[in-house]
Amino acid sequence: TPPTPTPTPPPAQASWFQRLLNVMTSTEDARPEPTLPPDPKVLLDDEVQKLLPLAAEVCQDAEKKALEAAQQEAQRVADAHVQTLSDSQNDVSLRKKTSQST
Repeated sequence: TPPTPTPTPPPAQASWFQRLLNVMTSTEDARPEPTLPPDPKVLLDDEVQKLLPLAAEVCQDAEKKALEAAQQEAQRVADAHVQTLSDSQNDVSLRKKTSQST
């Protein structure tokens, strides 16, 4: 059988200084650029972009409801005025009738 080749000593057997040096030099080249956490403003912009259509929908809905409420209120006020007018006309015509009968 051929003799087994002697294994090369693993780096763990090197001195601590040599290992530190190896780690420092090898990781400097191999290490990718440190990835910074995403910019909070960018994240916020993304969230805003997602929420814009929803906000527009809510605004349109609120606008519609406000318009309906305003129309109902205007109708109510107009009806009240008409009622007041017809009441006062009734009063006037009643007075005319009572003044004519005397």
